[in-house]
Amino acid sequence: MSNNFKNISKAFVGVLTLSAVLVACSKDTSEPIQLAGLNVINASAEATKYDFIVDNTKANEKDFQYNSQLGYLNLYPGLRRIGIVEKGKTAFLLSKQETFSPGVAYSVFIADTLSKRTFIKVEDDLTAPTGEKAKIRFVNLSPDAPALSLGINGAATDLFTGKAYKESTAFVEVEPGASINFEVKNAAKTVVATLPATKIEKGLIYTIWAKGFNGAVAADSLKMAAKIYTHK
Repeated sequence: MSNNFKNISKAFVGVLTLSAVLVACSKDTSEPIQLAGLNVINASAEATKYDFIVDNTKANEKDFQYNSQLGYLNLYPGLRRIGIVEKGKTAFLLSKQETFSPGVAYSVFIADTLSKRTFIKVEDDLTAPTGEKAKIRFVNLSPDAPALSLGINGAATDLFTGKAYKESTAFVEVEPGASINFEVKNAAKTVVATLPATKIEKGLIYTIWAKGFNGAVAADSLKMAAKIYTHK
C-alpha cells in the first residue's frame, strides 16, 4: 500500500473550494471534482501503533499512535472504505464504509480499544469565526466516563454540558486568550480533567476532546485527560 496522500491546503480549510481534476478518457476537456477533507485523530487509548487506510492506500507517513492526528487529507467524495491495521501489517483491525460529500470537511476519531474499537465521524464547520472570536467544540471520547461538561475555570457557566460518550457539540464562538484553563466536569460538577494554560487565538477553530479511561489510576498514561487540536 503506497503512501500518496498529501495534506489538504489551507485553501480548503478556509473556503472548502479545493478541486482536483480528473480527465475522462473519452473527453478532451477536464472535469473539476470538488474534494472532501478528512482529518483523523487516534483517540484509542492503547499502545498499538496503527496505519490508517483509505481504500487500499496508507494515509499516514509517521507512526499513528494514541493522541496523534493526520491533519486534513484530500479525499475524493463518495463511498470510501476507511480502516486501521497494526503498523506494517495488512489485516484490518477495524474497517467501515463511509460516505464523504464534496466540499465538506470531516474529523474521524478512532475510539475505544480492542474489540470495541469504532470510528466516530463528525462534520467540521470551518467557517471563520466572526470579529475577534475563536471557535471551539467538545467531544467526549472517554469510553467509561459519564456524561461530561466543558467549562473555563472561573466562568459562571460551562461552554457545553452533559455530553455522553461519542457525543460531540456544535462549534461555539469564544473570546481568545493567552492562557485559558479549561475544565472537564462530571454531572456533580467535579473536575475530572483539565487543560491548563491553553492559548486560544482569534480566527482559529479548535476541538477539545476528553480521552482515556475514567477508571484508570492517576499515574496511568491512559487515564482520562483532555486534549486540544487546531483545525488547519
